[in-house]
Amino acid sequence: MHRYGILVNPRQWLIYTFNEDTMPAWILLVVSYLFAVLMLVGEKLASKGQLSNRQVILWHVALLVGLLALPVAVIFILQLGPFGSFVVLVWYTIVWMKLVSYCQVNWWCRNFKPPATGKMLQRKATN
Repeated sequence: MHRYGILVNPRQWLIYTFNEDTMPAWILLVVSYLFAVLMLVGEKLASKGQLSNRQVILWHVALLVGLLALPVAVIFILQLGPFGSFVVLVWYTIVWMKLVSYCQVNWWCRNFKPPATGKMLQRKATN
């Protein structure tokens, strides 16, 4: 302990964060964006009519399962440390929740049926 608190060396933090043991964690963080891009590609194909609703749902389910399974498998196989594992799993959980929300909203938009055109219902005057 130092007289005025704990001395923190930012260089040591950077060395610890970006060492060889945590590099797979950083790669996993970058790979997480691939799932978002693939989700967008599926939605673009659906908006052009090249994928049916059922195919889009299967695409989304496959990507979401892969999104949850990939970091767990890599962490288990490579035996990553607790710091890198924690950061990756929290990040992938957040991305998973955002992509589930994205899928839901786009599903609602694809299945939205505007009200029937024609005569609008008018209120009857009650006197």
